[in-house]
Amino acid sequence: MCNPTMWTTRYLDTATARLGWDLEEAPDGDLLVVTQAGRFVIANTAPHDPEFLHVYALYAAPSEGDRAQLLEVANEVTLRAKGVSVSLLQRTTSVVFAHQGLVGAPDSLPTADQLVAALPRVQRMLSHAVSLWFEKLDAAGDAAVLAGIEAATRAAHADGSDG
Repeated sequence: MCNPTMWTTRYLDTATARLGWDLEEAPDGDLLVVTQAGRFVIANTAPHDPEFLHVYALYAAPSEGDRAQLLEVANEVTLRAKGVSVSLLQRTTSVVFAHQGLVGAPDSLPTADQLVAALPRVQRMLSHAVSLWFEKLDAAGDAAVLAGIEAATRAAHADGSDG
């Protein structure tokens, strides 16, 4: 068990002071992270699973087109990208890139050193998966759709929403 405030403090202090990241606390207790490589969310897993790390990025997916083809791309990226699963949200036009894993001892808040060791690698894994996603869409010849996705994603990030 871990107090959610302690979880937030540990992650905020570690990521800002030791990693130089810009973080913002969301109303639900999750942390919004902005790095040069992109924007992602660290889900607050306290009080029940403070050792569990759930980090995800949410991007716009094509609103028109073949959903089966998009699922095929998501599956391929999941298979090629280490430690990241890619999925399409059922009722929206969003694609989720997620990493889930253990970063601390059972029922324990991870130490700052554990977070410093894990978070940059997770950020690189997510960035790699996102790059693969866009590369695969571009290779499929969907340049117009890809441009729309990139524009929608940039707009969503500019206004502070998640996709």
